[in-house]
Amino acid sequence: MVSIFISHSRRDNDVLSMFTNIFSTTSVKAHLVEYENITSPASIDIEKKIEESEALFIILGPNILNYDQTKICVSWESAIAHTKGKPVWVFEQFDYQIAD
Repeated sequence: MVSIFISHSRRDNDVLSMFTNIFSTTSVKAHLVEYENITSPASIDIEKKIEESEALFIILGPNILNYDQTKICVSWESAIAHTKGKPVWVFEQFDYQIAD
């Protein structure tokens, strides 16, 4: 089964719901990881899920940029994907614009 690792902020529920709804109609498995729900060391679990995935999708909502810890996590996840040769796709919300 093809899987995609979704790098996101849990606070961006609206756009995250859109992606989970889309994936629910396909055979693609979405890895949605919440650091708070991991019992093993988070870095090991997340790196394994990224390794198993075909690509990493970053859901770039306002809450990634508004929370330093989330920015750090998303940057780390994208770096892991890049070093493993996984394509990294960035999806930005249309109603939110990143400052120049």
